[in-house]
Amino acid sequence: METERDNDGRRPLERVVSLRDEVTWMHLYAGDGWHDDAAICGTRAALEELRDAIDDALRDGAGVAEGFVKDGEGYFVFVHALSYEELSELAVPYTNDIAREPNESTATRPYKLEARPQAQEAMKRKQANNQVERQP
Repeated sequence: METERDNDGRRPLERVVSLRDEVTWMHLYAGDGWHDDAAICGTRAALEELRDAIDDALRDGAGVAEGFVKDGEGYFVFVHALSYEELSELAVPYTNDIAREPNESTATRPYKLEARPQAQEAMKRKQANNQVERQP
């Protein structure tokens, strides 16, 4: 008995394998504390998307990449081109309590940068690109 095929002519399993390679699977790991290494791990599609977001940030001040963790949860990576003065106001990125931000009350959390006009424009571009990619 022949397995049913999707609209694009592929069998369901073939479609899943194709999606596996097309989805921007990306894991971002911050260092626990001082001098610990950080890591960006991702598929080629994810790293190319991140590269494009970096290029956008260098050109326009901000860029956005879409990533997915291996459990299927999606998220956006905001890439911001900042001056040293702006960067020095951010909280440190360490994950271990021993290395936590010493100025908790005054340090800027990175998610607050999403309100910057450059980040809002980058998100609009990302959403517009996603709409174009989803059209048949």
